[in-house]
Amino acid sequence: MTSELQLDYEENYNVPVLGDPEQVVSTVLTIPPALYLDEFKYNLPPATRRLIIFLHGIGAHKNFGFQPELVRTVTKELGVYTARFDFRGCGDSSPGDPQARTLEQDVEDLDSVIEFFSSGGHQGTPLNVDVICGHSRGVIAMFNWALRQQTLKKPQVYNLINLAGRFDGRGYERKALKTHPDYKEKGGFNLSGYVNGRYRDVWCSLREIESVSSQDMNKVANLDGLVQVLNVYGSVDEVIPPEDKYSYEKVLGKRGKLVVIDKANHNFFGCQVYDDPNSPDYQLRDGNVIIDNKPYPLKRSRKAIDYSGELTKIVLDWLSPEASSQRFYESSLYIDANTPRWINVDGLSNVRDLGGWKTINGDKVRSRLLFRCADPGRITDSGIQTLHELKIKAVFDLRSHEERDEVGSLEIPGATNFHVPAFDANLSPLQAIKHYVYLLTSWSTYLQVYKDVLESGVEAFKTVFEFLRDHPDEPIVFHCTAGKDRTGVAGMLILLLAGVDPWIVAREYELTAVGLKPDHDTIRSKFFTALKKMPESDSKTRLIQGVVRGRANWDFEEDGFQNLISSRYEALRATIDWVNEHYGGVEKYLSDRVGLQDVDLVRAHLLAPKPSITEI
Repeated sequence: MTSELQLDYEENYNVPVLGDPEQVVSTVLTIPPALYLDEFKYNLPPATRRLIIFLHGIGAHKNFGFQPELVRTVTKELGVYTARFDFRGCGDSSPGDPQARTLEQDVEDLDSVIEFFSSGGHQGTPLNVDVICGHSRGVIAMFNWALRQQTLKKPQVYNLINLAGRFDGRGYERKALKTHPDYKEKGGFNLSGYVNGRYRDVWCSLREIESVSSQDMNKVANLDGLVQVLNVYGSVDEVIPPEDKYSYEKVLGKRGKLVVIDKANHNFFGCQVYDDPNSPDYQLRDGNVIIDNKPYPLKRSRKAIDYSGELTKIVLDWLSPEASSQRFYESSLYIDANTPRWINVDGLSNVRDLGGWKTINGDKVRSRLLFRCADPGRITDSGIQTLHELKIKAVFDLRSHEERDEVGSLEIPGATNFHVPAFDANLSPLQAIKHYVYLLTSWSTYLQVYKDVLESGVEAFKTVFEFLRDHPDEPIVFHCTAGKDRTGVAGMLILLLAGVDPWIVAREYELTAVGLKPDHDTIRSKFFTALKKMPESDSKTRLIQGVVRGRANWDFEEDGFQNLISSRYEALRATIDWVNEHYGGVEKYLSDRVGLQDVDLVRAHLLAPKPSITEI
């Protein structure tokens, strides 16, 4: 990435508060640089619609400490939007309730920001809230919002980051008593807070103290099982008791990861002051302090080590595509205690059950009804017997005639095989490479392929959904060659119709990155065979140049192949956004474009029966 480029793009918003639009929440939105610059020329991460929201703590504000640099770095490195805002009564936001800044008010502020950007407040573009990151008191607001969403059966945010959050709210009351022993008699105390451009005394009322101190965060154990939490603390936190960090780790179990930054305080600075230019123990040089020949960044105003760079790296590592995909994979291995999601079928890869996922309104997709898989060309008799034992009654083959003729069809005793190509015509090697040029270029260009699948696959999808409508209790399996693109779009339509959260739908698609590994050698061989069949010509040269797009040290064959076998969350999330904006949502796509009748009936057939009162 070229250091001379302007890569920090930010816009300021006064977000109206839900229920009281005369009150506003002052917000800064940081925008992915690839929206303004050529992502290929400058080696930038592609811009996505993912939004990460950051929440500050008591006495702080949206530009406090580590926060601006953290959000800007996350935006530049991941291609996401980031929003940071002042809670009411802080920074540049409206004063809110003059009697008390309660956690209920904080939750309403967060909800207002989420609603604003989700509904297109930024230039008419709806953003998808993918992560919430809170610091100190902001952590409590974050968890309260997430738990409220579950209670109201509203869309959830499944990645949460806790930066030095308090666990036992009573600790806040104990701290207040220690620093202001008479606060109960006086009805509160003053604390230093940043309001309207400067630090000043801000009244913290008894009701505000009670709002925080009444919090028992054992309730985070009730978070949805797919919610993952990163917990980061400093080892010398002077605000939060040391046991709080371990309490979160205990309550969250495998869903939580704890990282402790050695010698960092509550705001991720060091505690020791380095201001002696003649010290024999360290050296001061170029904004760093050198200790035992190792440089540490120095916060000049504090004359202390700045650990925000280490904090940023921890957050980036946790949010990386690889780590995010692995967490989801590990958390979704089983539909329930006795039902594995992945099916071991000899000679057939990427076989998994689409059942068990929760819908936004609390229902579940039926298990052992909907299966997806990859190329059946190497399936054994044993593998066919496994599928037969799953009672599959219909196979939907989305491949072209040429692909099907090359390796044969999947024939299961007692099941009907429906050949329903998702593309209109057979593709020659040259046509195939041209068609898949978007799959070779980048995951960010996958949308162009998936748009084609949605249009050319209309009849195929109609056949699949009509079968689900007319045969509600007959399990099906659907596949293409890799079980990734055409199969991925079909799986997307099924899960969206069932009412599954788009975040889960896109993460389920991403599981193919794991399921397809056994087929990588076969796909690689076919890819290179197709390349060799292409005659050397100006057309081939232009094709390669069109994929490489001027990227330095980018190899058409190897890097192109790695893109071809990828299945990034962001690619399908962009497709879901396209379905919503171009067709008006999955229901309208199926009814108006596909021509499916009785859409509601199909949805009902996809969902597991609700347990009776006696079963509960």
